[in-house]
Order: sequence, then C-alpha cells, then structure tokens
Amino acid sequence: KDFLYLALYPAADKGRAVAVHRNAGGALSGFTREPDGKMSPLTPARLKQPLFGSDLTIDEMTEDYWTWPAPKITGQATVCRRECQIIETRPAKGTDAAAALVRLWVSPETSLPLRIELYGTDNKLIKRTECRNVVKSGGHYSMEKLTIESPVAGQQTLLDFSKGTRDIEVPAADFTPEGISKLLKE
Repeated sequence: KDFLYLALYPAADKGRAVAVHRNAGGALSGFTREPDGKMSPLTPARLKQPLFGSDLTIDEMTEDYWTWPAPKITGQATVCRRECQIIETRPAKGTDAAAALVRLWVSPETSLPLRIELYGTDNKLIKRTECRNVVKSGGHYSMEKLTIESPVAGQQTLLDFSKGTRDIEVPAADFTPEGISKLLKE
C-alpha cells in the first residue's frame, strides 16, 4: 500500500509531502519533502510526529486496524446520523502501534468507520476522530468532514475534503520525488 499526503495550500506549505509505502509484512518506508524540495527518509521518529501540524501522526494515518487480531463487536450507537456497530481491536503483542486499544464505530450502510478512538496502555483516551459529513460518489461513500480531538492536549483539527477529487486513478510514479515535482509543475 502506498500513501501520499501532499499540501497544496497555503502557498507557504505548497509542496510539503509525506510518501509512505507499507510492504506486505507491514513495514513502513518512504520520505518527507519540504516546500523547498528538500527530501529526507522517513524515520521511526518522524512517524510519531504530527502530519502537517494537525492532530494526526503519520503512523495513525497509515495504521491498518482491520488487520489487528481478534476484533470484537461490543455494541451499537449512532454517529453522523447513521447506525454503527462498535468494534474493539488491539494490536498484536510486540507491535509498535500508536494505541493499545482502538474502538471503531462502523456503519454497515457505508462500510466506513465514522468514529475512531485510540486508547493508551493506561486505558485513557488518546485521540478521537469523528466524521461530520458523509457523501456518496461513484457508488461508494466517503467521509467529507472529520474532526480529530486530542483530549490530553486540548486540541482539535478539522479536515475538510469537500473540495477534493474522488474516484481518480493515481499512477505509482506520483509517489516518487520526481512525480511530486511534476504534480507541482516545478
């Protein structure tokens, strides 16, 4: 799996990017790019840092909770005006995961996790991501607006994808330093 996070706005951040590759074994590699074009390899320490000053870290954006062992359905609730099943999952022992427990509120209608809560080893809430609006495009649903709350730090980030493009094919070459430069027309 490949992930590319590329800032296009504001102008001072245009070109800031993080490209992440997750191999079949789950190991992450990649690079970061600064607006001036400077590249650095993605390090384990960088994975724990905020993505573009938000309340999300790179490892949280790339964590694959769906592959964690023994998920359990623990209840039901309504999130973003949709009925959801609450699923609890924990990482495999010895894994360097961002959380010790993750609760996901998954809408069977949309197949989306409309709320995600991450808990530390002390069972305290680390972070809550919640969908504020869902849209249907091309026969599938996507989250249009999200809030990310970090209760300990007292911070909140709003992500708004309402002006984003959906259902596009992205060539593998776009996930390279040269591909990013071409996208930015540098």
